[in-house]
Order: sequence, then structure tokens, then C-alpha cells
Amino acid sequence: MAARPNISAGASRQTITGLNVLRELPDFSLVLGGPIFQLFRRSHLVGDSLEFLYRRLLVITLVAWLPLLLLTIFDTSAGNLGRLSFVHDVEVHVRFLIALPVLIAAELIVHWRIRAVVRNFVERRIVLTGDLPRFQSAIESALRLRNLVPVELGLVLFVYVCGLWLWQGRVPLETSTWYGTPGGRWHLTAAGLWYLFISIPILQFVLLRWYLRLFIWFRFLWQVSRLNLHLVPTHPDRCAGLAFLGKSAYAFGRSYSRKEPCSPA
Repeated sequence: MAARPNISAGASRQTITGLNVLRELPDFSLVLGGPIFQLFRRSHLVGDSLEFLYRRLLVITLVAWLPLLLLTIFDTSAGNLGRLSFVHDVEVHVRFLIALPVLIAAELIVHWRIRAVVRNFVERRIVLTGDLPRFQSAIESALRLRNLVPVELGLVLFVYVCGLWLWQGRVPLETSTWYGTPGGRWHLTAAGLWYLFISIPILQFVLLRWYLRLFIWFRFLWQVSRLNLHLVPTHPDRCAGLAFLGKSAYAFGRSYSRKEPCSPA
């Protein structure tokens, strides 16, 4: 009979300790960091918690797509009437009016959902008290990699070097289009120059940065898997208490609704 109060008191102390640890843990986010994020903050395109989403969507989309339309409209070079119209180039509109905004808007979804998943490791006592310093180190390591300036600069360099190399490998045009004329891959219109050196690199950079975030997330999970996790084989979720982690995939592939809770069940 005397053991019950001790167990209760121990559980209470453990709960208090867990709450203290949650307050001390760094705020895990795959999005809030890096030189581009800091540039957006200074440009008032993003706040400390990813505010101003519509402003960000509008500005980035217009920079990538609107100059193409305007340069095509005002292009008076010879043979313009026989070109493939920019308005009828569905591939370009899908890239910059659908795919690019979706990739940008997804940052807010991932920011909300992944933070809740990381906190669940402590809230559900899967990470034991003795491993909390190592768990915190894994979080800090992920954030350092996210914030590295050379990493994002390397992505920019990779986009331009590989992008121009892939363009060099394209089949030369046989008919006039809104971005180029026959005679070679580099016979570009003004719209074509913007398309090659501004619009395409923006989309490719945003996409590659998502691959980087996925790498950071998988690396963090691998580091956590090396800890002595408190797993329960008989847990009702049939995943030893880690079912919430499987649902974190929704953060990268499922549309967000404001009516849904931010933290997975």
C-alpha cells in the first residue's frame, strides 16, 4: 500500500520534469531559418512564424511569371506572329501558377505539423530523461544544418550550373516560340532570357530546398532512433507508441485544413 503514493509522486515529478524540458527544447522547424528566410524577413515577406503567406505567394509568383507575359506582349521582333504563344504554353503556367505556389504554401503546413511531432517524443515520454540531452543535441544539429549559409549558396550554384548544362543538352528549336527562335539553343528572346536565368532557377531552388529539408528531417529521425527510446510493444496504436510518427508524412503530402488539429492523434 505504501508503494502507491511513491509511484504517484514519481509520476508527478516526471510530468513536471517533462514540462520543464519542453520549455527548454529549441523550437524545431524545418522552415524558420537559413539566409533566404532572413532575406524575406528583412523584405517583410515573412514574419517570425511564417506570417504574410499571401504576400509571399504573390511576390514570388509574379517575379517568376509576370515578366514572361509582359516581355512576350511587348516583343516586336520579326517573326513574332508565327511563334508558339506564351498564353497557350500550359506547361509554363502549371509550373509557375500552380506548382510554385503549392511548394511555397506547403512551408506553413510543414512548420505547424512537424513541430508537434517532435514535441510528442517528450510529451509521450518516448525519449527517456537520461537521453534528453542527446535528443536536444539532435534538434540543435538539425537547426544548424538548416541555417548553414554555404548550404543554400551551394543550392543556388547547383541550380545555375546544372540548369545551364541541361539547357545546353536540349534539342535546338525547329520553330519559333515565345522564348526562342531557330538557329540554336541560345537564340533566346527577352522573355526567354528571363525564363532561363530567373524563372526556372527560382522554381528549381524552391524544389531543391524541399529535398534538403527532407534530408534534414530523415537525418534527425535517424539520430533519434539511436537513442534508448521507451517503446511499448503492447501499445494500443500497434506501433509501440510511434504511430504519431508515421502520420508525420501527412505534413509533406496532405493538404491542410484550419479545422484540423495541428498535432497528429
